[in-house]
Amino acid sequence: CGNHIDNRAGIAGRREIPRLDRNSPVLGHRPVARLAVREAAKLGRAWTVRGVDYADIRPTTDLSDLPDVQLDLGVIEFIGKTNIEATGLADANADLIVSQYGFEYSDVERAAHEAYRLLKPGGRIALIAHHAQSGVMQESAEGLSQMQFMMHKEQLDQRVEAVIRAADQASDAGDKRWVVARKKLNSTLRRLQARAAKAAEPRGFINSVAPSFVHAIEGLAAKNAQMRLQHVARMRDEVRAYQERMADLRSAALDQAGCDTLCEALKQAGFEQLERGLLHYGAQQILMGWTVTAVRLRRHA
Repeated sequence: CGNHIDNRAGIAGRREIPRLDRNSPVLGHRPVARLAVREAAKLGRAWTVRGVDYADIRPTTDLSDLPDVQLDLGVIEFIGKTNIEATGLADANADLIVSQYGFEYSDVERAAHEAYRLLKPGGRIALIAHHAQSGVMQESAEGLSQMQFMMHKEQLDQRVEAVIRAADQASDAGDKRWVVARKKLNSTLRRLQARAAKAAEPRGFINSVAPSFVHAIEGLAAKNAQMRLQHVARMRDEVRAYQERMADLRSAALDQAGCDTLCEALKQAGFEQLERGLLHYGAQQILMGWTVTAVRLRRHA
């Protein structure tokens, strides 16, 4: 839940939220929860808003230095460390459930039944899910490719560590071990620059991350070798975490069959009036994902 509301993710919420009655409860992912609060203020309505997330979310603490965000967050009930398949919330306690790029990570059959249980009769669910051919997937594929090139083929982290260790052991600036290590690093950086230049996005993974590794040599020159090596280790951990996130994202993305499965799960849970579509963004109409909306039956399933 950052210091902005992404218009791409807010489309489903902006379409569904204004339909709510004056005191309707809203259940949604973190940015959607903030969107609901802003829409409530604009429309003069007093909605109860809950933000649910699998992560241990503490936005009122983590974003304490952003006062404009705090004004919104102060009226949201945040519920972290919660599975979408089993929230533990009361039956029929929400008029609207909105998820942006979250529902598809779940066991969709169980999540659909849980959403149905949480909604009041006549309540709605609105989802945006990752599309297997979206711009996000293309970016993630390029990011993973650049990461593989930088960390596995060129071994940038090891090159930087070699320079740090050689500098720590060098007797002077002309020490042969340091000169050799620095030449190897410079050659690696030139190849990385050439690889990054081939990417459609100039501010891609290599150009964003490689300077942070080199910072251990140039920006932390006054620090001892151990502290500089620790910086490299932290950066390596961040790259591995990125790899895991991108792998999760790509495994969650839905092709046509995957979207069919999600929609069928909603139908089997008891939802009706199901509509699906494609979400595009910007003047270039970049494909961003699937949109799915449905209504809970007024009778019990």
